[in-house]
Amino acid sequence: MPNANTFDASLLSSEDKEILSLYRNQAKIIRERGSLDNNSRIMDTWPQLWLPMKELLEKYRIGAENEGKYLSADAQSQLDQLLRPIWAYIDSILSSILVDKTSFSRLLSTSSGFLSLLVHSWMITVHMPSTGNANDTAFFHVGSVANQLYRNIHKEASDTEVDLVLDTFIHSSPPKDSNHHLTSLCLSRIRREITYAAEFPTRAFDPSILSFVLTIFERLTSYNDSIYHLALKNGSIPLLSSVLELLTSQKQKFASGHVSLGARYGGLYQTALYFSTCLQESPNWVCQALDHKILQSIVKCFPIIGKIDRLVHGSGSFLEEPAEVILRVIWCYTKFFLSVTNRVTKAVKIIDDLELADEDMWNHWAPNLYPVWCAIAIEVTEKYLCILRKEFWVSSNWTSTICAYKECETSVVSNPKACSLCRSHFYCSKACQRTDWKLGHKETCQSIRSDISAGHPGPISTLDKSFSVYAASCAQVYETPLVIRQLKEYLLANPHTPNSLQLHATLDYRNLPLQVTVAPYSASAFPSKDPTANYICTILVFGTTRRYTRAMPWSWRSLVNGETPFGDGSVVRPLGGFYEESSEDVDEGSSEDIDEDGSDTDD
Repeated sequence: MPNANTFDASLLSSEDKEILSLYRNQAKIIRERGSLDNNSRIMDTWPQLWLPMKELLEKYRIGAENEGKYLSADAQSQLDQLLRPIWAYIDSILSSILVDKTSFSRLLSTSSGFLSLLVHSWMITVHMPSTGNANDTAFFHVGSVANQLYRNIHKEASDTEVDLVLDTFIHSSPPKDSNHHLTSLCLSRIRREITYAAEFPTRAFDPSILSFVLTIFERLTSYNDSIYHLALKNGSIPLLSSVLELLTSQKQKFASGHVSLGARYGGLYQTALYFSTCLQESPNWVCQALDHKILQSIVKCFPIIGKIDRLVHGSGSFLEEPAEVILRVIWCYTKFFLSVTNRVTKAVKIIDDLELADEDMWNHWAPNLYPVWCAIAIEVTEKYLCILRKEFWVSSNWTSTICAYKECETSVVSNPKACSLCRSHFYCSKACQRTDWKLGHKETCQSIRSDISAGHPGPISTLDKSFSVYAASCAQVYETPLVIRQLKEYLLANPHTPNSLQLHATLDYRNLPLQVTVAPYSASAFPSKDPTANYICTILVFGTTRRYTRAMPWSWRSLVNGETPFGDGSVVRPLGGFYEESSEDVDEGSSEDIDEDGSDTDD
């Protein structure tokens, strides 16, 4: 077996080389025709076609014992020349015969070793250098074949076939701590494609390979928790934010034609799909994505959605769906977490200053996205809402809870500083920070940093936690008219409801417009400090079972009877009270830090 830095071409016989030449010519003929003449006949003869290809690919199975450090640059180039005709031929055939679930199942059942050899070729060729002509490489064809399988997984395949394809990729990968683990290979190739585009912005960039890698990356991270957290650990959020920025760039030149536009759109879709899942986990992930311009990139998707929809009516909605989830998550977290609010405020100002062309067309291009974007912009610019946020800083009921030192007696914390190591615990002073460090934050801080380094978002900061409780209290008063409307509808459907029955209102900010529901109260589902209260209200936001439940200081019957609990409604004041929240303790929102020994550090 050849070593990891060379490829021994003597493995190939003269007959092998003739077969390669035949494949090269056949692939060219199929591409020129656009399809095969008799798809069913080709499907029947596929097992015989596969056998000689399998023998050749087996000869290329090299370097596997070296954790993916396969070949030198020269040997990679040589191997690219040898692998390209085989996978180009397979790519051309499968484009015609993989048309439904039956053909997909037959392919897997009649092609011994097909998946393992595909994965092996994928992991070898993904190393190969980026070039301006993406479709003239072995990886282009290997990636195209892999994506055809994934598209069938998404549309047609059974759960067993889904598991088979995905597990083959995962089990063929080197260990997680290897730089050549499947996750690292995906992220590394994505980074190289972005770097190549940045180095040559005036060249026509073909996003096909980027789209292929993003498809596999998204499917694997959504399928396997270990890969999901490993990707986050290795910086997937800033990297994929850069992908969005590249693919929505107005300065980057892209290859012409529908294929390139489709690959660009596919890359945006896969990236948005990834973010629509991971951003729901924590406002900390949202902050990281906002720091890398995700909101600006999503807004720049509007005209691209419109362009795609003009080419193929209705296809724009594919990108709209995950992009809408991203905007709804940002809107929800903007309302309840100060660290997100501060970042969104800056991003909205930048977007307004961009003076993007045809802004009047946004609603036409992306009718589902535009209302959510407007809600985000209103949230950070509406004068009334800005006043509410300012009032948070002058109320001892709320800011006194920012300091992470539990014995702190400061009534108003006007300039909190974050621990420079974990950035989760905020303090009113160096004195409180030093005391808390000695009393246990030293160990807690290390635990938080370990979790973050392992690909977990870390806890909500003490500053964000205090503000979110304040914002929830405001919302529970401000949205009372909506609750009254739902109470009346409930009573119309249940006219014999006794006044003594406990009723529970849920304000679900994971949806836009806000969804309000009323039902009998369940203490087990929504625990409250006062479980005997007549009317209890809960705020639901994105994230891990995070909710804010409080016994309200009036009965639901008094609301229905028109006894307005907050005057004329012109001013909303948050009410005191206790919340049952998740045990998540503690994000940053201040530009100042305190280090572990209490001295100031630069941000």
